Amino acid sequence: MPVLDALQAAAANAAAPWASLYADHVAVQTAVVTVHLGGMLLGGGIAVAADRQTLLAARAARAAPDDATEARRRAIAVLRGAHRVVLAGLALSIASGLLLVAADVETYLTAPALWLKLGVLALLLANGAALVRAERRAADADAARAAVDRAWRRLRGGAATSLTLWFTLVLLGVLLVNAPGLA
Repeated sequence: MPVLDALQAAAANAAAPWASLYADHVAVQTAVVTVHLGGMLLGGGIAVAADRQTLLAARAARAAPDDATEARRRAIAVLRGAHRVVLAGLALSIASGLLLVAADVETYLTAPALWLKLGVLALLLANGAALVRAERRAADADAARAAVDRAWRRLRGGAATSLTLWFTLVLLGVLLVNAPGLA
């Protein structure tokens, strides 16, 4: 496809100074990869902990629906504190990921694993937005119990989805580094 080839060539040309700097300096490579992995560790670690808390609260509510208030309250507090940190970690990973792609445009722009990873990232962001909405509904003290229970079912499903997406993102990142042409 001539148009795509031209766009890829233009992107590679624009990124050439960065690619040269990146290729010639181990310290730059180390810094960029560290920020990328650190962002994943920060965002993903906090998200996994929040997802775990949510799933524990959901399990407590199923086991003893009338005694679940405290577990749910703790989970909501964890969720409220998690969102900004998760987004900060994702921002670091996205920014450094763009630098990693720019370091080898020819390889990465044609790598199916990159496009799968970006798709999973989009799903992760959409799931996060849905979790925020469900968290607000679940925390609404004025809501009817049925509405709160529905919100908690969404939180439970969203937390399980979040865990799956975070680990899939890591898998695709490893695949992208080790075998960019696969997937």
